[in-house]
Amino acid sequence: SVQNAEYCGDTVALRIVVDGGAAPSVLALVRSFRWLHGPLQTRLCDDEGVSLGIRGMWIQTTHTDADDYHIVPLEDDIEVSPLYYWWLQRAQRSFGDFNDAALMKQRRLA
Repeated sequence: SVQNAEYCGDTVALRIVVDGGAAPSVLALVRSFRWLHGPLQTRLCDDEGVSLGIRGMWIQTTHTDADDYHIVPLEDDIEVSPLYYWWLQRAQRSFGDFNDAALMKQRRLA
């Protein structure tokens, strides 16, 4: 569903992290996956001989050195709305930049 969402003409980078011990079918799918909306970065922990676990996966997935980024962590069983990106863009324009995500649910989207 992420591949088929509307990205409003933006270039959107995608990072896929697959923990150690993943099924061969999952590894094959990720290796053959082509992201049509921007750069794709993959990390297959099996290739590194490591297993991060749930906590490690969240830490590794959300770490970046970039200053101008937004992260939407998704698990493999999540399906997104075709307009999820449009909504996130509108929310960011309405609420501005802030460090406390709890503020978003306290305000009405204009």
